[in-house]
Amino acid sequence: MKILIKIAVFLLAPSLMAVGQTKVLVSQACGPDSARFSVRMVSSRPSLATPPTSRARVVVFAEDVNGLQGCWLLSRIGVDGHWIGAVCMQSYVSAEIEPGPHRLCADLQQRRGLQHTALYDFTAGSDKVYYFRVEVLGGQFNVHLTALNDAEGRLLLLTRTHSVASQEPVKPKIKEH
Repeated sequence: MKILIKIAVFLLAPSLMAVGQTKVLVSQACGPDSARFSVRMVSSRPSLATPPTSRARVVVFAEDVNGLQGCWLLSRIGVDGHWIGAVCMQSYVSAEIEPGPHRLCADLQQRRGLQHTALYDFTAGSDKVYYFRVEVLGGQFNVHLTALNDAEGRLLLLTRTHSVASQEPVKPKIKEH
């Protein structure tokens, strides 16, 4: 019996280490996993044509290719380990960033697992706007991030609603006696 336990531990140890390393990578790229957002959609659209001088802007659109819309499935969006907000399907969120290398993250707030997280590395230039699309694909809710060209990004701005996210307070764990 002890030999079987040792064999099981030996076989499972690499996958358990990979899960731990994956959580660290995602946390460093996205933000704390405990963060939860609520989102409201607003019809007013802030001017996103040009970022402030010596800054860049990232705009992320959420698309559900399954044809579903609304806020039943939230994509949290992070840059360099900090959440910038969350988006409902068929909407967008934006943030100002410093010029330089960045890691963009999108994950599903309601789901766990690597297929529910996407990362995209890019280098932002000063006074530029970067457009991305996060897509939720198939019944497994796989998440993909794609860079968009300027024309497509500006076109989507005309047809999508702005998501305004607020972070929900973390509920303390209550110990039962």
